[in-house]
Amino acid sequence: MRAEITQQDEGYKAVFERTLDHNTDSVWNMLTDNSRLAQWFDELRIGEAEKMGN
Repeated sequence: MRAEITQQDEGYKAVFERTLDHNTDSVWNMLTDNSRLAQWFDELRIGEAEKMGN
């Protein structure tokens, strides 16, 4: 896994790269649906997900 955190003008940007044995849609759904996210990280909740450009 690769992780990089950089300071931006309005906060920080965190980038994590990891190879998983699941398709992109399955992983994205797990990370953006609070009921699914709670299956592996019960304390974490997300607000509205936003795709950021590079």
